[in-house]
Amino acid sequence: MSARYNLSILLLVLVTFSNMTSCKKFTDVGAPKNALVTNQVFSTDASANAAIAGIYYQLSNGSLGQGYTTLYTGLSADEANKNNISTGEQQLLTDGLTVDNTYSATLWSAPYAVLAQANACLEGLAATDTSTIPNKKQYVAEAKFIRAFCNFYLVNLFGNIPLVTTANWTSTVNIARTTRDSVYNTILQDLGAALTDLPESYPSGQPIRATKYAATAMLARVSLYLQRWTDAANYATQVIDGMNIPLPAPENTFLIGSPEAIWQLEPVGGSVNPFETSQWYAFGFLSFFLTDQMAGAFETGDLRQAAWVGMTNSSGVNQYYPTKYKGSTYSQPAVEYYMVLRLAEQYLIRAEARARQNDVADALADLDIIRSRAGLSNLPAGLDKAACLLAVEQERRVELFAEWGHRWLDLKRTGRAIAVLQPLKPKITTDALLYPVPASEIQKNKNLLPQNAGY
Repeated sequence: MSARYNLSILLLVLVTFSNMTSCKKFTDVGAPKNALVTNQVFSTDASANAAIAGIYYQLSNGSLGQGYTTLYTGLSADEANKNNISTGEQQLLTDGLTVDNTYSATLWSAPYAVLAQANACLEGLAATDTSTIPNKKQYVAEAKFIRAFCNFYLVNLFGNIPLVTTANWTSTVNIARTTRDSVYNTILQDLGAALTDLPESYPSGQPIRATKYAATAMLARVSLYLQRWTDAANYATQVIDGMNIPLPAPENTFLIGSPEAIWQLEPVGGSVNPFETSQWYAFGFLSFFLTDQMAGAFETGDLRQAAWVGMTNSSGVNQYYPTKYKGSTYSQPAVEYYMVLRLAEQYLIRAEARARQNDVADALADLDIIRSRAGLSNLPAGLDKAACLLAVEQERRVELFAEWGHRWLDLKRTGRAIAVLQPLKPKITTDALLYPVPASEIQKNKNLLPQNAGY
């Protein structure tokens, strides 16, 4: 948690945008080019807005928003492999992590860096009133939404985690880990509070900041993970009915202005288009690539494969990689934002929730909406519940591949990880389904013990 502590001590340098155009797009209203989270920052609405924009900046510019969640969990699952693989990455690939693995540690430190900023903003806003900050409720809601988002990834990757709700590092330097259930309760509380005060949209028309739809979409996802099937279906329905749009063609899904987008991150820190693009394939070199199992998971004629999968030949061997983002990271005009939440996931959430409640017919109807967009025929109407749930797993796999670790988290939460992965990773055990708490963090704080089982 050293990154979190450093940011707490410094009280975060937030934003230095390269030009005012980028600033206006990112914040939706005018904001200072750079700002500090101090008491003075919350003296005006514009400066408070810049402080909140800085949380998004940290999320987009750090490891979470630059594709490492996708890449590292892709290695752990059956999605990704890598050329010139390092020892640490090989540990992810074989699910044989050690406590000093720096790659999994990145997925610990990056969310805590964002949480530090969110908590600092929440504490700064708490000392103001709406006469000074007219949009205070919205800003509080945004900070809580992002806090819930980060805690969601932490608890799913690491299990019991330190639940940090303050920027005061002296009160958290020796913090113990909190149970999964308590973390999820806080996530639900934050999302519920955010839902009340987030707007439905922003003046820019771009969903690059949290909205009511984003909070509702996350509530649908969290409810699914908690096996609260009725809540998951209801929240997903609110998003689907509220947006009330057809899914765009696969090739248009990830563009700026995509009607499917619920929440996207605008690339920052020198990136024009999502940084993840260059992590897979850049400068004529394929780094990460899709496993044969993932590349071969598509049905014949699936338009998603044509739009979202590229191929290159190296020494006579075909290797495949995601092309959901096609714009050059640095040189092309901006054509894509980094997709975080999108409408197709909500159909998949509702389909699974309905199937779990034995409503197979409506679950199949949701899956057929996804399949129709992909140019595929409807599923057989006579599928039973078990077959329908396997169809949900398949559609989630080919729809959400290479996006924010969905495959790894899906295999874990459904109890399917060992059965699916053992043929590829013979030594995998249930202990490997949680990443270890980084050894460097335990050295600083023994209250983080006990370590996750198996490490």
